[in-house]
Amino acid sequence: METAHTDRYLQFLPNAVIWIYVLGKSKVLPMKENVSLVITSLLSVLFVSVHIAGDIILGFEKGGASNLIILPILAIWSYATLVLTERRWGYIVIIIASLLGLAVPIVHMTGSGLGKVADSHGAFFFVWTTITLGVTSILSILLSIRGLLKRQRPI
Repeated sequence: METAHTDRYLQFLPNAVIWIYVLGKSKVLPMKENVSLVITSLLSVLFVSVHIAGDIILGFEKGGASNLIILPILAIWSYATLVLTERRWGYIVIIIASLLGLAVPIVHMTGSGLGKVADSHGAFFFVWTTITLGVTSILSILLSIRGLLKRQRPI
């Protein structure tokens, strides 16, 4: 009875291969790649929107109608993540959007972007968001490629 009770809680653990020792038994939980992809991709969408807001607040971008182009991009990215999961087009859209997300830290780290931020009040949060966006974008790319390759394997 305790094992069934414990197993119910194990389903909520992080989505990676986990070795656990429960009630004298070693157990392996398989990685749920699609859940991991949804989480990393949605985090990337969140960090892109926070980053764009930071760009506007810190003066990198002028707040205006030209910034509204990000709305359909984030909407398509979110749609691919939530609705097209496990489909070829979903993986492709997530890869393309994640490459755009990965471009943000590359542009800021190699350009003049971070020099202006260093003296501002929100410097830590801006740099942290930039780095975290890069990490979540890379993870989304890798998980999407893995999903595409997995689809092509014969059963």
